Amino acid sequence: MIAIERSGGTPTASRVLNTRSAGGRASADAGWAACDETPFASRGARSRVRPAELPRLSAVSPICDHPMCLNHHAHGFMLSARRDAPRRMVLVVSDDGGDVERWMRFAEVSQGSIGFGTLDPSTGDVAVHRGDMFGASTRTGERVSLDEVVVLPPCQPSKIVGLWNNLEAAAAKNGWGRPAEPLYFFKPSTACIGHGAAVVAPGSYAGRILYEGELGVVIGTRCADVDVADVDDVIFGYTCVNDVTAFEIITDDDSFPQWCRAKSFDTFAPIGPVIARGLDPDDLTVRTRVGGKVRQDYPVSDMFFSPRQLVSLISRGMTLLPGDVIACGTSTGAMPMRPGVTIEVEVAGIGVLANALQKVETSETEPVG
Repeated sequence: MIAIERSGGTPTASRVLNTRSAGGRASADAGWAACDETPFASRGARSRVRPAELPRLSAVSPICDHPMCLNHHAHGFMLSARRDAPRRMVLVVSDDGGDVERWMRFAEVSQGSIGFGTLDPSTGDVAVHRGDMFGASTRTGERVSLDEVVVLPPCQPSKIVGLWNNLEAAAAKNGWGRPAEPLYFFKPSTACIGHGAAVVAPGSYAGRILYEGELGVVIGTRCADVDVADVDDVIFGYTCVNDVTAFEIITDDDSFPQWCRAKSFDTFAPIGPVIARGLDPDDLTVRTRVGGKVRQDYPVSDMFFSPRQLVSLISRGMTLLPGDVIACGTSTGAMPMRPGVTIEVEVAGIGVLANALQKVETSETEPVG
């Protein structure tokens, strides 16, 4: 297992990165950077942004030690910078030997570029690839060190499918029956953030915000109506997920449980830090630590529907696209997040996904657009 610590630095606009925009423009007041490039998978090994188009930084503070927080949104990354001394966030990736590949996306701040590749946990180096992570890709021969990059979400899902009541222990504790089929909801791509990025409490909601540590299945091939025997052919790999939830919203309206709204706020879907290939999901264990203390510790084998079964059943009549994520559900121990307290979701063979809740005063937040 390797732990990479990145030191902080002084925020400078020229080090902020972005991969998408609407119209290729940047607003100096909105807190966004923009470029006119298409998503990374259709380009080469790098996507560059023009420093002149980068906006000034907002006053929102990330939790990672890098001076910028890149929160993935549909048209870019929300930029934020600390005005106080940066805190240190450690990237931990499991090195269990064997033939496990660990794929990741990253922003190389010194080059102003976005890339992807395979991580060597023994050295902390990433072998850079070009092409399409989920299609044809080749090594460029270049290697970058983790201490030189910002870790991004390892994929850009078109949708995140989240499971409810899929763990026997949780069902037994709460008096729930075994579901006849998977019970699921959706989280949008705009909720997706990576390791070290802040989970930002929405200004429109003052209730409890829960963490839920989960295993994520990442789809690698466009598929529908997949037989269980063929599921491994369409799965790219596995990752860690924190299915963040604005708990009170679910039951806010007596006539309609609002699962999607409660789980779809921006930054409410941390995933990463890598996608591991070559793991048997049925042998995995999910652990969630809150401020260093274990609060969740459950085996994947306790699921009513295994990860492979979920892919088959969810794909019935619904197309899954490369990069889509299925969050397999959580067990007992999901509790409210406290501002500034790091939540770590760990799965052996994948690594540790670490994020913390950040409260933002509404009056200090500049509107986007």
